[in-house]
Amino acid sequence: MFYYSRLFDKNLRNKISLLSLIPLIYILISVIFLGKDLESELFIVLPIFYILDTMMWFYQKINSPSETKITDDPNFWISTGLLLWSCFFIFRVIPRYFLKIKDNPFLELLIEFLFAINCIMYLLFFKALLKYETILKNIKKSDK
Repeated sequence: MFYYSRLFDKNLRNKISLLSLIPLIYILISVIFLGKDLESELFIVLPIFYILDTMMWFYQKINSPSETKITDDPNFWISTGLLLWSCFFIFRVIPRYFLKIKDNPFLELLIEFLFAINCIMYLLFFKALLKYETILKNIKKSDK
């Protein structure tokens, strides 16, 4: 959320902050007053935050057209990586207890796929770093 807060306009930033308070309050009430285990909620809430933030970034980017290609923006690669990882992570985490009992080999396959998805996400992050480097080089050239 902090990464995207600098990228969103003020109106969108306020909406996301408000939406972020709801799960945070739920988690605090669950842990402090009800004494629940925090692990299950965090496994689901964190990827949902990533999905919401990336989708809001895509929404804002599509609604404010620009002269440059979207793939030239490093935030595109970071958002794509986070969205891919979050969707697959939720698909792996939510049915984990059911699959452990009913179809353990499929659960093991999902765990192996998550390793591959992690590698793809880090490659997309690396691509974003390369895009940042290209932007810095272009800025230095224009300053000369």
